[in-house]
Amino acid sequence: MSTRLTYFGAAGYEIVGPSNRILIDPFLSENPLAPCSPDDIDTPDVILVSHAAFDHYGDAASIARRSGAPVVCDTAVRPAASDLPAGVS
Repeated sequence: MSTRLTYFGAAGYEIVGPSNRILIDPFLSENPLAPCSPDDIDTPDVILVSHAAFDHYGDAASIARRSGAPVVCDTAVRPAASDLPAGVS
């Protein structure tokens, strides 16, 4: 079994392993280097946001709402990304 790492430009990555899909800093819709849109992302098991800069939390809320994936972030991200769904860790 293998693990695949995909770079989405800026600080965005997707790690897909044998049993989990992790999305990190999903800044896609306003990122000219992103190879896909937020709607193209398969449902992640978790979305990790490293800090409260827009080019890191960018599309976390829309992907979380669409997919139901939990978002794990520091306390500064919640007010910056005010449209994150309830239950953000």
